[in-house]
Amino acid sequence: MSFAAIDVELKKDHAEISLYNSSFEEATTSYEVWYRKPEGGYTMVALVKAHSLDQVYVAMQHENWTPRGEAFNLVQRIRLDHVSMQEGDLVRDVEKDCWYFWTESGFNKIEIGCKPPDNRKSRNAKL
Repeated sequence: MSFAAIDVELKKDHAEISLYNSSFEEATTSYEVWYRKPEGGYTMVALVKAHSLDQVYVAMQHENWTPRGEAFNLVQRIRLDHVSMQEGDLVRDVEKDCWYFWTESGFNKIEIGCKPPDNRKSRNAKL
């Protein structure tokens, strides 16, 4: 599912991204996007309002959420080595409290028994 427009607001420690359909209606499902850190663990990089996980993946490609390098300082500040979503990154459906792991074949739901990062305790969590 594609989107017609994207609005990105960069905060100190993450981005807030809203996607709009062809009628310019804002998506209402919230997803946290967690990128794998080079030294291990994860950090939340964005809160995305989207209609689907596939939209989250497309939105988190650098040419969509930071086409002119606007997020470069954010990425450095939270010590990441990548801007676009890549294999091993996580997405959490906030309303359903479901976690997904990105691979080249798409999103895979993390089944019971995994302990996803808890952003209420630390922005830098390890699985």
